[in-house]
Amino acid sequence: ALGGLDAARARPAGHIRVNAHRTAAVHVVLPRLAAFAATCPDVSVELAVDDGLTDIVAERFDCGVRHEVELQRDMIAVRISEAVPLVFVAAPAYLAAHGDVREPGDLGRHRCLCYRYTSSGTVHVWEFVRDGHRFERAVPGAFVTNDVGVMRDAALAGLGVACLPLACVEDGIAAGALVEVLAGWAPVLPPNHLYYPSRRQPSAAFRAFVEAMRT
Repeated sequence: ALGGLDAARARPAGHIRVNAHRTAAVHVVLPRLAAFAATCPDVSVELAVDDGLTDIVAERFDCGVRHEVELQRDMIAVRISEAVPLVFVAAPAYLAAHGDVREPGDLGRHRCLCYRYTSSGTVHVWEFVRDGHRFERAVPGAFVTNDVGVMRDAALAGLGVACLPLACVEDGIAAGALVEVLAGWAPVLPPNHLYYPSRRQPSAAFRAFVEAMRT
């Protein structure tokens, strides 16, 4: 009887709340949930998509997913992705009407689609990398949003040039709906990490979830 109780206690079961920014939620967490559900059918997962810097302890989340530089203090962090390459893109119709973009200086005569950070309220300053040298440049923001999905859709609609994670737009590039510009100038974001409080006692369900995300 005691052995049966121990087995039941170790079997993953329960509810896990995860807070992740949109790109990681769609392209890192979600693709791994089907396999996790197959191996841990008694565990339910709530995935909150949030591009802000949420306090996962105060908001009662079991864990969060952010880029390495955005992690809260006193957290255990597990890397769950490689570095995240960015890419500059625009729709073919937009480029036909406004001309090509070959170097950052060309952006002064283009419409740029910009991202506003949810937590700070500041607008993302575009960065460029060339021969190991990283620098910033102000660009004319013709459209601003706080959602990368909306920004991708704006680029697809021909509204202007966008800087987005490659995972968000690679299908559009492959289909010819978007064209990469400024090839070789785009920076790379740090890897995504799953993080959780160092003081928490992980349940069997949470340990299984972390392992599923790690792989």
